[in-house]
Amino acid sequence: TLGGTVLTLVFLPALYALWFRIMPPAAGHREEAA
Repeated sequence: TLGGTVLTLVFLPALYALWFRIMPPAAGHREEAA
């Protein structure tokens, strides 16, 4: 459904941001290049 699609499009990036905010030291060297 449209609601499910919108929810995923909003929830997935938010989850991604939270995940990288919780454990960024492992990929810290990669963030500097970006």
